[in-house]
Amino acid sequence: MFQATRVFETAKTLDQNFKLYQDFFARQGWNILLISNQDKLKSISAAKGRLRVQITINENTITKVKTVDISLTELPK
Repeated sequence: MFQATRVFETAKTLDQNFKLYQDFFARQGWNILLISNQDKLKSISAAKGRLRVQITINENTITKVKTVDISLTELPK
């Protein structure tokens, strides 16, 4: 099993990021498993073959910094 996580700040709005990843998964044939679309926290879980991706987009309520957290897991054969 392989797992990797990347976190980065973004200048895009939470809604822009959410749409970006939701559209990507749809265009690339991923199965969207779970969506959470709240004002300050958005999340998408998707699967394709043995791959699982969890994307969390949030905004720090104090600093207003927006981050994207992407975790990828490749399940064993």
